[in-house]
Amino acid sequence: MVKSLPNTYLPGPLCYLSRSDAFLTVSSNYHLECYKYQALAISSGVDHGTNNNDVRRKGVEDESSLSTSQSSKRVLPEWSFNLGECALGIQTTQRIKNTPQTIIVLGERNLFCLSDNGQLIFMSKFEYNPSSFIIYNNENNNNGMQSDSSSSGVRYIISTHSHTLFIVQDGHIRWAAHVDSIPVQVEVCTVQGIRGMICTLSETGSLQCCYLGTEPVSTSIPAITSGTMINIQDAEQQLSKLNKEIKQAMNDPTLVIKRKANAQVVIQIENTNQFSVN
Repeated sequence: MVKSLPNTYLPGPLCYLSRSDAFLTVSSNYHLECYKYQALAISSGVDHGTNNNDVRRKGVEDESSLSTSQSSKRVLPEWSFNLGECALGIQTTQRIKNTPQTIIVLGERNLFCLSDNGQLIFMSKFEYNPSSFIIYNNENNNNGMQSDSSSSGVRYIISTHSHTLFIVQDGHIRWAAHVDSIPVQVEVCTVQGIRGMICTLSETGSLQCCYLGTEPVSTSIPAITSGTMINIQDAEQQLSKLNKEIKQAMNDPTLVIKRKANAQVVIQIENTNQFSVN
């Protein structure tokens, strides 16, 4: 099945939403759009027994009214959300029983967290340039069953162009770690029975398997502290002393100083007819 989406001219991120059997993508006008698989199949002519009224109800619009020579159908999104910027990636949380899934969209300057019906849950503004991200899977409890996502929240890792990994939960940074290269892809995996290992892929193809350190990386500028307090009276005395030394140096005849700062320069121009303009 091949289908062209409206307002989509360049390739972008694509994600499958299993709970609603739909696809998520970002159009060229920076809108996050959700398309039902059934609507895509009908618009491609897979189900020929469906009439036009049923097609419109399922999110497909007939374009025969726009052009008599065209009999193709244009698919309409189930819902749309205006991001206002280019998206670097789209991911969803795991589907657990009948609980709704959460959609995370990584933008160039913001991160958007939405419900599976397109409602904004929260939005985080970046003070750095992100490169990629990955959503944490829910950990297993003691019974071997996955815990509810509502209790642990949405956890994800964001990599930046400043060689930093941020461990975030529900928009709040829990940890920060430094890496040697700029990750273009991040994954959380199990290596030799050790869970929670972070694998990063750099833009040069370097693959690294990392783990979090014991001390977080500080992203704030450290405060400049001084061991001695500044005395205003001593500072004024030092300033007057320096001004006195400068004045004595200016009056020293041994120094080559141009005393006539306002000297006039006289330019004499003689009028002659030796020059001609061709």
